[in-house]
Amino acid sequence: MNDKEKYPLLIGRSMIGNRRLHNTDEAADFICMSAEYGDTTITDVNGITVLTTYGMYIDKAVDTEYRDELLKALKPKQEELVGAENCLINGGEKEYAQNLDRRAEEYLKTEAYKNDFAEIRGIYNRTHENKSDEEIKQMVIGRFKTQCIKEENTKRHQKIKAMVKEYLNSAEFETDFNTEINNYIARGEEVPPDRQIREMLKEECYQRYRREMFCEENGHSRHEVNPDIENGTSDMECNCCGGSQTIHWM
Repeated sequence: MNDKEKYPLLIGRSMIGNRRLHNTDEAADFICMSAEYGDTTITDVNGITVLTTYGMYIDKAVDTEYRDELLKALKPKQEELVGAENCLINGGEKEYAQNLDRRAEEYLKTEAYKNDFAEIRGIYNRTHENKSDEEIKQMVIGRFKTQCIKEENTKRHQKIKAMVKEYLNSAEFETDFNTEINNYIARGEEVPPDRQIREMLKEECYQRYRREMFCEENGHSRHEVNPDIENGTSDMECNCCGGSQTIHWM
């Protein structure tokens, strides 16, 4: 199936907003981008649902043929995203996971945990499915952590949106915009429409702020670059967000 012929235009809808999707690659990008903040619904131009997701994974699909085509583009991006998240946790961002664990320990002492445990236990009792208390406990903790992450990501998303809006009205954006145009000309390539360049810079800015904010909250993973022996300084660059800081030697 040629998805461009069957669906020349679809609409992606999620917490980060709505976006026009012209092919499965764009749909896969939108799903992965939105997964940090929740689920995605993809509809046709008339608002009829084509598929929904649970995070970055396809949940329900009305058109299974389109789903199969989308999976070809989506699976490599899912693997890349999971790999990147693992790098964050294992490569110097363990503080984030440790903070979640500490919050979960406090949650276990609350009435809310007891009520949530009873709710899940009741569900399995009604279905006569045998689950141990420890299994129920881990399910409840998992649900609690997922909710914490979604709430934090929503707050972070709103803050970053405000920062991006400020960037789009700044002199820095105008400089970046003109630089992009000049780069296309220098490469001998056709210059895209202004709207497309603006959207590209907007997305790059969003992702840069997201990485920087994550590192500010959970600690940078820095390595030394450009040591200056004469002046006794080094630039420390973050492996995650790329931000740098100059330190002075003792």
